[in-house]
Amino acid sequence: MLLLTVIALHSTCVNATACEADRARGLVGKPYSAELAEEARRVSGANSVRPSGPGIPSSADARSDRLNVLLNEARITIGFRCG
Repeated sequence: MLLLTVIALHSTCVNATACEADRARGLVGKPYSAELAEEARRVSGANSVRPSGPGIPSSADARSDRLNVLLNEARITIGFRCG
């Protein structure tokens, strides 16, 4: 039973969606919105998205399947980073 659990966990990690931030670069310069976040998630292949910038609290955890949308003070998208 333990062996099956380990195999299942390994399979889940191997098949996890990889985030490719460069694919979302066409969205740089646009105001942040739920629609932009979803489009960036979709084109990057990420499983989740979180905004990151001045005044936006965030945790220090890194996840390879998450796209961080980097924003300036005016909440305009200035870049993307996976993690």
